[in-house]
Amino acid sequence: MLKEPKVKETSRFRTDQTWKDTRNHYLKVLGKPWYQLLAELQNTLSFATFDFYNLRKIKTLHLPITTGSISSPMGKGSDSLPVKVKIFEQDVYLADSMQFMLEYGTRLFGNGAWYIMPSFRGEDNDKRHLSQFYHSEAEIPGTINDVIVLVEDYLVHLARHILLRHGDLLNEKLGDISHLISL
Repeated sequence: MLKEPKVKETSRFRTDQTWKDTRNHYLKVLGKPWYQLLAELQNTLSFATFDFYNLRKIKTLHLPITTGSISSPMGKGSDSLPVKVKIFEQDVYLADSMQFMLEYGTRLFGNGAWYIMPSFRGEDNDKRHLSQFYHSEAEIPGTINDVIVLVEDYLVHLARHILLRHGDLLNEKLGDISHLISL
């Protein structure tokens, strides 16, 4: 289990809660170290993800963010609702997941398929859930144990790339990055 990092507050590295000023937020984030680091981390995660799957000969697919049918799990235990929109006078849904297309891609490629895509969920944001976010998703042939090994290897790969490119800064600002090092 990952330890929560000890966050060292510094006037130079706080978020400043610029999002509260919705009219000027996009300007206020420019030059703020917090947002610059978030953008750098996103870039690192994207390149590390491409690298990870490329090394395993698992190919990516660029898929649409809309679908003509509901893509979110609607069965028992699901907490996700579909997001319906109208585009060019046609009702469509914003994708929660394009898992079905990844399964199709796995059949096309043989070794599996993956993507980084936005996910849209028809629910209000709360402390545990976002209604919009990016996620990395993959489908591979094999057993659940194969998936577990892939996910564990992926986490280690991402942690190593983050530490290599941003470890010193994260350690300076957070005060404790042992949760990344332990991976």
